[in-house]
Amino acid sequence: MSSKRSLEDYRFPMKPSSWLEVKKPVAVYQQPSFLKQYRTDRVISSGERVNYQAKVKGIDNDSFWAELLDGSYLPMYAPKDLRKITKLPRPGRYEKVGNILDQNAEQPWENIWPYSAKSKGKKIDVNGRKTGSFLANVTDWEKGLDLNHEDFDSEFIPTEQEKLALDMFDAEVRKDMDSTDKLIAYVTDTHIDSYQTPGSVSVLRSLRLLSYYAKNYGVDLVIHGGDLNDGNKPREISFQDVMLGTQAIKESEKPFIILNGNHDDNSGYARDNSGYLVDQLITNEQAWEIRQSNFLNRRENENHAVYGTYDIPESPFRVIVLDGFDQADLVPGEDGEIHFSSFRHGYTHYSREQIEWLTDQLNNFPEDKQALFVNHIAVNGVDNWVNTYDMAGRRRSEHSYLKTLFENNEVTNIPGVQESRQVFNLISQFKQKTDRVVGYISGHTHQDNYAYKNGIWFVTQTSGIADRGDGAEKYRNPQKSIRSLSGINANAWSVFRLSSKTATVNQYRFGWRNRASFLEKWHY
Repeated sequence: MSSKRSLEDYRFPMKPSSWLEVKKPVAVYQQPSFLKQYRTDRVISSGERVNYQAKVKGIDNDSFWAELLDGSYLPMYAPKDLRKITKLPRPGRYEKVGNILDQNAEQPWENIWPYSAKSKGKKIDVNGRKTGSFLANVTDWEKGLDLNHEDFDSEFIPTEQEKLALDMFDAEVRKDMDSTDKLIAYVTDTHIDSYQTPGSVSVLRSLRLLSYYAKNYGVDLVIHGGDLNDGNKPREISFQDVMLGTQAIKESEKPFIILNGNHDDNSGYARDNSGYLVDQLITNEQAWEIRQSNFLNRRENENHAVYGTYDIPESPFRVIVLDGFDQADLVPGEDGEIHFSSFRHGYTHYSREQIEWLTDQLNNFPEDKQALFVNHIAVNGVDNWVNTYDMAGRRRSEHSYLKTLFENNEVTNIPGVQESRQVFNLISQFKQKTDRVVGYISGHTHQDNYAYKNGIWFVTQTSGIADRGDGAEKYRNPQKSIRSLSGINANAWSVFRLSSKTATVNQYRFGWRNRASFLEKWHY
């Protein structure tokens, strides 16, 4: 395995207007060190707020420090304090940890191994009452593991176990397959992060295994459904993750398309960690430069969103790619300022440009084609999902579950909900008019799920990353099973077999599946 740079000495940039408030008086130092020679005469008083421009780890100690605007350093907290974080409610989205109240919603080390394994705490309301708990994206089964990075300088070779599993999987995929059938390898929500957890690192191997299958066994198209990277590190680091993920997909040597997700813009760091330091965003244009596919007939557009079409050769199948996070990279509020809602991360949107494009595509759809829709996120209007578990393991009522979905957020995103419903209506009307909709495939929820609405099968897929989603913990699925990194269940990617002769789609899963809500076959 190749070595990765340690982040122990990394300087995490923050917007200089970021502030923290200390609970107890604390001395300021010339360096992030408690040695007497570095101590200054300045003492920050209890309740005093100070601005900072970066966060670092101590040079000779385990504490974490804020770099103040004059280049001096203030000690904030120790690693053990990450076990008792308190997250405060809107509008501040502040965080209490150790000796500080921080303006920002997350600390960088909440998402850096092994500190991420310690991160946990509670959420409180404006009156200080506990409203819930939170945990980092770490499972019990990966605690104590090392980060095993893929060596991209060497040819990928599957293990004997992986090769045997691929042989068995391919036999299943090709059983009774007609020569006119087409195969799409599909994975979504890999959330690659080279430093966060063993799962966020090892998912690159799963992605390379998918590409190995596509190249050596044969598929017609490879699709990544979005959230290729996790997007909660400084931009230069997240850029590397995007490049690694794209390289892994290109190893398939097949036509490929990488969709846009809500994590891909790196707003997890720019928004939640760095005080709205907008130069830490990965813009749509920058992301496309890395992930671009010459195979997608992509529509050029103002927001550089990823939507377009791809016709699978020698078949009637046209893949229609949608972008459910189609907005400008940053949308200032009415006051001209940047707010939490200025980032695309938490809000589904479809631009007028995309909706008009889709309308034109469907109005002028060739009579000899059949439409398969793919998007990172589902659409408003689908209200009968089979799987209504949430990530806390609670089986919600249908109404309660629907309220948790981005596309139904009428509290803070009415325009986005309305745009999503427009897309749903367009697809439904097209189905009723032509009866040529193969299905709609998405990710985002990290759940295997499906629904049948207006004559259309809507299918979502669990996350490619093993330590999130409905397979990460046994309480998140009714079969009470979990994934791990030591076997085939580290994977969760599918091959869809499209048959124009029988008007059917078969879904085959390599790795873990939620058997209660995995749709193996549908007729269209």
